[in-house]
Amino acid sequence: MNFIGSLVVTAGLSVSVLSAPSLASAAVVGSPPKQSTTEQYVFGKTLPEFIALADSSQHDNRLDWSSLGCTVPLLTSSGKNYDFTDSCRRNDFAYQNLPRVNAGKLWTPVMRARVDTLFRRDMRASCMNRPLLKRVSCFAWSEVFYQAVLKISHR
Repeated sequence: MNFIGSLVVTAGLSVSVLSAPSLASAAVVGSPPKQSTTEQYVFGKTLPEFIALADSSQHDNRLDWSSLGCTVPLLTSSGKNYDFTDSCRRNDFAYQNLPRVNAGKLWTPVMRARVDTLFRRDMRASCMNRPLLKRVSCFAWSEVFYQAVLKISHR
Protein backbone atom coordinates (compact mmCIF):
# COMPACT_ATOMS: atom_id res chain seq x y z
CA MET A 1 0.00 0.00 0.00
CA ASN A 2 2.95 2.33 0.52
CA PHE A 3 3.75 1.99 -3.18
CA ILE A 4 0.21 3.05 -4.12
CA GLY A 5 0.36 5.92 -1.63
CA SER A 6 3.59 7.10 -3.25
CA LEU A 7 1.95 6.90 -6.66
CA VAL A 8 -0.99 8.96 -5.46
CA VAL A 9 1.30 11.66 -4.11
CA THR A 10 3.48 11.62 -7.25
CA ALA A 11 0.49 11.74 -9.56
CA GLY A 12 -1.14 14.42 -7.44
CA LEU A 13 1.90 16.61 -7.77
CA SER A 14 2.26 16.04 -11.50
CA VAL A 15 -1.36 16.35 -12.60
CA SER A 16 -2.17 19.52 -14.46
CA VAL A 17 -5.94 19.66 -14.60
CA LEU A 18 -7.13 23.05 -15.76
CA SER A 19 -10.05 24.78 -14.14
CA ALA A 20 -13.37 24.91 -15.98
CA PRO A 21 -13.04 28.46 -17.34
CA SER A 22 -9.61 27.84 -18.87
CA LEU A 23 -10.83 24.73 -20.69
CA ALA A 24 -13.66 26.61 -22.37
CA SER A 25 -13.71 26.06 -26.09
CA ALA A 26 -14.17 28.80 -28.67
CA ALA A 27 -16.70 26.49 -30.34
CA VAL A 28 -19.24 26.99 -27.55
CA VAL A 29 -22.13 28.96 -29.01
CA GLY A 30 -24.75 30.80 -26.96
CA SER A 31 -25.88 30.15 -23.44
CA PRO A 32 -25.90 26.62 -22.04
CA PRO A 33 -29.07 24.55 -22.14
CA LYS A 34 -31.19 24.08 -19.06
CA GLN A 35 -29.90 22.38 -15.96
CA SER A 36 -31.92 19.24 -16.68
CA THR A 37 -30.35 18.85 -20.14
CA THR A 38 -26.78 19.29 -18.93
CA GLU A 39 -27.31 16.99 -15.96
CA GLN A 40 -28.92 14.40 -18.25
CA TYR A 41 -25.79 14.39 -20.44
CA VAL A 42 -23.55 13.89 -17.40
CA PHE A 43 -25.57 11.61 -15.14
CA GLY A 44 -28.34 10.15 -17.31
CA LYS A 45 -26.21 8.40 -19.90
CA THR A 46 -23.91 5.44 -19.70
CA LEU A 47 -20.30 6.29 -20.45
CA PRO A 48 -20.49 4.72 -23.95
CA GLU A 49 -23.68 6.71 -24.67
CA PHE A 50 -22.00 9.91 -23.47
CA ILE A 51 -18.91 9.30 -25.64
CA ALA A 52 -21.08 8.56 -28.68
CA LEU A 53 -22.93 11.84 -28.10
CA ALA A 54 -19.67 13.76 -27.57
CA ASP A 55 -18.26 12.34 -30.82
CA SER A 56 -21.45 13.07 -32.77
CA SER A 57 -21.76 16.11 -34.98
CA GLN A 58 -25.31 16.34 -33.64
CA HIS A 59 -24.32 17.21 -30.06
CA ASP A 60 -25.43 20.48 -28.51
CA ASN A 61 -22.92 23.15 -29.59
CA ARG A 62 -23.92 25.43 -26.74
CA LEU A 63 -21.84 23.15 -24.51
CA ASP A 64 -18.10 22.68 -24.30
CA TRP A 65 -17.28 19.14 -25.45
CA SER A 66 -13.51 19.62 -25.54
CA SER A 67 -11.29 17.57 -23.30
CA LEU A 68 -7.68 17.46 -22.26
CA GLY A 69 -8.07 13.77 -21.54
CA CYS A 70 -6.30 12.62 -18.44
CA THR A 71 -3.49 15.07 -17.91
CA VAL A 72 -1.11 13.08 -15.76
CA PRO A 73 2.12 13.76 -17.70
CA LEU A 74 4.08 10.69 -16.67
CA LEU A 75 1.13 8.33 -17.09
CA THR A 76 -0.78 9.98 -19.96
CA SER A 77 -4.34 8.68 -20.09
CA SER A 78 -3.47 5.08 -19.54
CA GLY A 79 -1.76 4.66 -16.21
CA LYS A 80 -0.14 1.28 -16.35
CA ASN A 81 -1.90 0.14 -19.53
CA TYR A 82 -5.35 1.18 -18.32
CA ASP A 83 -7.03 3.73 -20.53
CA PHE A 84 -9.23 6.17 -18.60
CA THR A 85 -9.59 8.69 -21.44
CA ASP A 86 -13.37 8.33 -21.78
CA SER A 87 -13.85 8.74 -18.03
CA CYS A 88 -11.74 11.90 -18.17
CA ARG A 89 -13.75 13.21 -21.13
CA ARG A 90 -17.02 13.01 -19.20
CA ASN A 91 -15.38 14.51 -16.11
CA ASP A 92 -14.00 17.42 -18.18
CA PHE A 93 -17.45 17.96 -19.72
CA ALA A 94 -19.06 18.11 -16.28
CA TYR A 95 -16.45 20.50 -14.87
CA GLN A 96 -16.69 22.75 -17.93
CA ASN A 97 -20.45 22.92 -18.29
CA LEU A 98 -22.18 22.41 -14.94
CA PRO A 99 -20.63 25.59 -13.47
CA ARG A 100 -22.25 27.54 -16.35
CA VAL A 101 -25.77 26.37 -15.49
CA ASN A 102 -28.02 28.81 -13.60
CA ALA A 103 -25.20 31.36 -13.28
CA GLY A 104 -23.10 28.88 -11.32
CA LYS A 105 -25.73 28.18 -8.67
CA LEU A 106 -25.74 24.47 -9.54
CA TRP A 107 -21.99 24.11 -9.01
CA THR A 108 -22.04 23.37 -5.28
CA PRO A 109 -19.78 21.12 -3.21
CA VAL A 110 -22.52 18.48 -3.39
CA MET A 111 -22.59 18.62 -7.20
CA ARG A 112 -18.79 18.46 -7.38
CA ALA A 113 -18.81 15.40 -5.13
CA ARG A 114 -21.44 13.80 -7.36
CA VAL A 115 -19.29 14.46 -10.46
CA ASP A 116 -16.17 13.16 -8.71
CA THR A 117 -17.99 9.99 -7.64
CA LEU A 118 -19.13 9.42 -11.23
CA PHE A 119 -15.54 9.87 -12.45
CA ARG A 120 -14.31 7.22 -10.01
CA ARG A 121 -17.18 4.88 -10.93
CA ASP A 122 -16.49 5.29 -14.67
CA MET A 123 -12.81 4.42 -14.24
CA ARG A 124 -13.57 1.43 -12.02
CA ALA A 125 -16.16 0.16 -14.51
CA SER A 126 -13.46 0.10 -17.19
CA CYS A 127 -11.51 -2.30 -14.96
CA MET A 128 -14.31 -4.79 -14.34
CA ASN A 129 -13.87 -7.16 -17.31
CA ARG A 130 -10.21 -7.81 -16.66
CA PRO A 131 -8.73 -10.92 -15.04
CA LEU A 132 -8.59 -10.62 -11.26
CA LEU A 133 -4.95 -9.53 -10.88
CA LYS A 134 -5.16 -6.99 -13.69
CA ARG A 135 -8.47 -5.76 -12.28
CA VAL A 136 -6.89 -5.13 -8.87
CA SER A 137 -4.02 -3.25 -10.52
CA CYS A 138 -6.47 -1.28 -12.66
CA PHE A 139 -8.48 -0.31 -9.55
CA ALA A 140 -5.26 0.91 -7.93
CA TRP A 141 -4.41 3.03 -10.99
CA SER A 142 -7.96 4.40 -11.13
CA GLU A 143 -7.55 5.51 -7.52
CA VAL A 144 -4.27 7.24 -8.42
CA PHE A 145 -6.07 9.20 -11.15
CA TYR A 146 -9.05 9.93 -8.91
CA GLN A 147 -6.97 11.23 -6.00
CA ALA A 148 -4.76 13.29 -8.31
CA VAL A 149 -7.71 14.93 -10.04
CA LEU A 150 -9.41 15.63 -6.69
CA LYS A 151 -6.27 17.25 -5.36
CA ILE A 152 -5.93 19.56 -8.36
CA SER A 153 -9.57 20.30 -9.18
CA HIS A 154 -10.55 21.22 -5.62
CA ARG A 155 -7.91 23.91 -5.13
